[in-house]
Amino acid sequence: MPAFPTWRAFGAGASAMLGWEPPRDVLPRTALRIENGQGMHWDSHLARLRMGATCLGWNVAWLSDVEPEIAAWISATGLAACRLQMFPEAISVLLEAIPCHIPPFRLQPMTHPLGDIRGDARGALKGLLGPWDIRARNSAHERLVEDALLLWPDGTMAETTIAAIGLQLDGKLLLPPLEGRVSSISEAFDLPRWAMSQELVIQHRPISLEEVSGGQLWCMNAVRGLWQAEVVQASIPSRP
Repeated sequence: MPAFPTWRAFGAGASAMLGWEPPRDVLPRTALRIENGQGMHWDSHLARLRMGATCLGWNVAWLSDVEPEIAAWISATGLAACRLQMFPEAISVLLEAIPCHIPPFRLQPMTHPLGDIRGDARGALKGLLGPWDIRARNSAHERLVEDALLLWPDGTMAETTIAAIGLQLDGKLLLPPLEGRVSSISEAFDLPRWAMSQELVIQHRPISLEEVSGGQLWCMNAVRGLWQAEVVQASIPSRP
């Protein structure tokens, strides 16, 4: 099993890459969970990257040729977070330990830094609107919380910077409408089974911040799975 973090790039442009670079520009990207050497929902994550590349006008037909190399490289990994970034001629792959936290997972409400992007189809593909999510998450960390709860200008919830968000309330699991937020692979494939096990009916509708106090917030993503969260309503001072 490799020591973490570990990085490799694949594709014709890999030799020009010197290491894992935090995204600073528009790059299709995704993150998933590796278990016993297998990427969970691997094909769906690669499809996300291909869709992003297509939106940018890139021809990434070469990706199919390097998939076996990537699969062989991650096959020695028992459990890890796998982060992928697509470039025109290479794919950058980072393996690292799955992030963990000591509960509670606190969310600071924050107006979406890009405003109302519910009419912009690029919002569904991670990375196509730049690294705004990283900046918003850093801002939340400065307020000593784990993440930002992003709100549309009308005050309804969108997502966090790392996860889709749901509110368990009155026998339902309420999820924000899909428009404008990252299309969550965990939400599409893993959540329905969990909701059924909890006898919860999934419903998409706008969720106001005021409703949160009456139920339980859940975050979900393809790396960590599903976990409970809470909203920090009061202003928290920045770290000195």
